[in-house]
Amino acid sequence: MTNALSLDTYRLLGRSGLRVSPLALGAMTFGTDWGWGSDREEARRILDVYLDRGGNFIDTANKYTNGTSERLVGELAGDRRERLVLATKYTLSMRPGDPNSGGNHRKSMVRSVEASLGRLRTDYIDTRKNIAAANGALTERGLGIAEVVKAVAAESGKTPAQIALAWALLHPAVTAPILGARTLEQLEDNLGALDVRLTDGQRARLDKASAVELGFPHDFLARPITRGVMFGDVKIAARR
Repeated sequence: MTNALSLDTYRLLGRSGLRVSPLALGAMTFGTDWGWGSDREEARRILDVYLDRGGNFIDTANKYTNGTSERLVGELAGDRRERLVLATKYTLSMRPGDPNSGGNHRKSMVRSVEASLGRLRTDYIDTRKNIAAANGALTERGLGIAEVVKAVAAESGKTPAQIALAWALLHPAVTAPILGARTLEQLEDNLGALDVRLTDGQRARLDKASAVELGFPHDFLARPITRGVMFGDVKIAARR
């Protein structure tokens, strides 16, 4: 079972020493440049509620809504910036036709940091990450995972988003899942994940549905018959 959390129950972010909320506020939705995001006032409401509840971890990127995301985060954070852990990213090109505008090389990183500092209205960035566009979610496997999430949500009286976030919060490699709320209502729903308690059985079903197939030789070495040949009747715990 999970224990109830709150945004001001902070976790250590890797080896950085930074204390961050268990749910990060993703700002990819800040700005209407891409045709579906939050306008300035909705972004302000989302940020204010997140911070008022004790949240302190904001995630954005240079490319999000063509730079508007970073500009809104910087503007709306204002004098609250010092209490925030700001994470932004680079890698994706900001200038079409310029082969050095994107990528992870030094020039791309330095120029991206300089531009992000200006848009964020700050003189430092707490954590900088690389980014690549995700794809392949609407596959047969992805839709199968969604069906299990929906089933667990239905039997728990929760929303699928809350179940997915609650499951991610339990993973030992995850510090803070990133919320992608476009409206205040979506944010409120997402924050409800902090109160979700999954049973061991529900977690096992979600783990099984989303298990990654590593392929040969990993799957071969993990087979019970292979482990039996290697270790006999000695039980070796798997690393997590």
